[in-house]
Amino acid sequence: MLLRPRIHQSKPIKATTNIDSFPDADRGYILDSDPNTLNTKPIRPKFWSNYFGSTKLREEQDKGYGQLYPTPPPDGPFLLISIDFCGPLKRTPRENQYVLIITDYFTCHITAIALPNCMVETAAQALMNEYFCIYGIPSTVISDQGSHFQNQLMKYIQKLIGYHHFFNTPYHPQTNGIVECFNSTFIPQISKLQYCEDNNWDEYLEAVVFAYNSGTQKTIKYSPCGLLYGRSHRLPIHTQSSYFSFSEPNDYFTQLQKTNRYDQSRLDRHYNIGDKVLTHIYTVTGKLDSICSLIPKMIISTNHSSYIIKDTRTGIQSQVRAPNLRLIYIA
Repeated sequence: MLLRPRIHQSKPIKATTNIDSFPDADRGYILDSDPNTLNTKPIRPKFWSNYFGSTKLREEQDKGYGQLYPTPPPDGPFLLISIDFCGPLKRTPRENQYVLIITDYFTCHITAIALPNCMVETAAQALMNEYFCIYGIPSTVISDQGSHFQNQLMKYIQKLIGYHHFFNTPYHPQTNGIVECFNSTFIPQISKLQYCEDNNWDEYLEAVVFAYNSGTQKTIKYSPCGLLYGRSHRLPIHTQSSYFSFSEPNDYFTQLQKTNRYDQSRLDRHYNIGDKVLTHIYTVTGKLDSICSLIPKMIISTNHSSYIIKDTRTGIQSQVRAPNLRLIYIA
């Protein structure tokens, strides 16, 4: 067998020749089975145009048909979420082996929950306790068709609390691409932080999620926490201020100045050193029990409205506020 540049076979070649007949055509060579052939007639340009045209057609057929239809954005945060399981990972000392990832389509905010398994009861309890009770009930939930999401329990929860549940097309992860992108991000990050035993990844899961939510997303040009809370998280790289001051009067300080009405209906008792007092008891068991101690104590130090009292029998000293003292009047 002999390879010669730009030499076609001894027999005429039709322009519609099958591309499989020329495996080396893309490198500028054509296989000639007859080494004695000296026919050096160049290949016609029409053949090359049909050759490359058939290559393009073949690539289009390999890609398949159909285009992607992006999911329209929701009207607000936590209205459209996607959920997915990542695992199984190496079991940790806390018995965690899976990660339930919940993503909000509006803010791209990520919530990752480490779980010991991906059973139906575990997934439903994690969604209810760790997400729905914190961020509210979403309008639509997107997930794959796994048995941990497509079952009677999830249908009952969907009907009970009221949301729509849509499932991805099998073998089409682009439908839930926002979760798949995070899966490809946090796995390498966790592998850098965990120990050499590879069994404590759940200890660094929240730190990786915090870093992801604090970073600026390329698609939305904002950080997820910035869209969710209206401000960016303060990070360890930020410099700490040596002082703090209000730029304008705050409502809290305005309320502190309006104390006249509160003080009008209350007595402001002052005690002197040597006064004998009774202390208030908060752990009263019966309705007829005394609310004050029966053993008198003596005030030995004053700093209104805090006083230092001393038990004359045991010598034990304690600090008590003025509202918890009752003065003993001796006739």
